[in-house]
Amino acid sequence: DDGGGGARGQSYVLGPKLTKKLASAGLFVVGSGAIGCELLKNLSAMGAATRPDRGGRITLTDMDTIEKSNLSRQLLFRDRDVGEFKSRAAKGAALRFNPRMHVEDHASKVGDDVPDGPFDGGLRGGG
Repeated sequence: DDGGGGARGQSYVLGPKLTKKLASAGLFVVGSGAIGCELLKNLSAMGAATRPDRGGRITLTDMDTIEKSNLSRQLLFRDRDVGEFKSRAAKGAALRFNPRMHVEDHASKVGDDVPDGPFDGGLRGGG
């Protein structure tokens, strides 16, 4: 299994071990703005988080909603996404790139001042 998302060619460069590790990675992306969108696009192309049976998943959160002004610099979003939570629209776009990805989207705040939030102690490293 090459991890999907066009990862077969990448396996020749990175090797099958690292390619499989990417597919099984547990990743946490905070923010779905310009940088978060670019990161998510690249992760989907690399076949990251395509093996949920081995812990592969991307947890994505952003409390912000998409505004018309975002469309010129956040390339995963389209006119139809205006008003939608950025994390939800970014997840949808990433899954269109690579339907094998396992992505959980949230519109929750992250920080020490948010005890008992959805991320309080619930995340693990990619190992």
